[in-house]
Amino acid sequence: MTALVLGIDGGGTKTEAAVADAEGRVVWRDRTGGLDPTAGPEWEIVLEELASRAGPVAQAALGLPYHGEIAEISRRQHRVSTQLFGTSVLVANDVALAFEGALAGAEGVLVLAGTGSMAWARGPLGTHRVGGWGDIFGDEGSAYWIGREALARISRELDGRDPESGFAKAMLAEMGIAPEDLSTWAYAEAPRARIAGLATA
Repeated sequence: MTALVLGIDGGGTKTEAAVADAEGRVVWRDRTGGLDPTAGPEWEIVLEELASRAGPVAQAALGLPYHGEIAEISRRQHRVSTQLFGTSVLVANDVALAFEGALAGAEGVLVLAGTGSMAWARGPLGTHRVGGWGDIFGDEGSAYWIGREALARISRELDGRDPESGFAKAMLAEMGIAPEDLSTWAYAEAPRARIAGLATA
């Protein structure tokens, strides 16, 4: 049997996974929910189910959100990944892995805007990253930031602080809620992925 390699791109909202053989042919692909460890322990269940669906592999490379940024989270991610895939697993920051995948070892800059946002660069002076601090700090340009800005605009129109433009009415219709339910929707459990989802609308 040909040795198989699993690659996982774990984001805050969604996760993409693929298994390839030694010749680089993709033999399996899957997409599931996010692996955001700040949203609760559910990320471990999502990763375990993904590993089960992928089947046995010789090696695995996992790009996980917040890895290398918060020590306690990074240790937990490494422990869970090792339990699932053995000691040959590579666990890295999701943007670092995206950088390597996009530039294939070359120098350059990757600007990534998903649920969060970050720029990652490597050149003659080494590796440097900008952003990626999370939504509390800003995450400008990310889907979450766009969604949060939309919520702010909706609230200003509902208050009369901004003139009625039709934006609030259209967004509330897209969200399937009445104006009086906006706070309930926004402050429900684990809102980050849901708010980021507003960027599509």
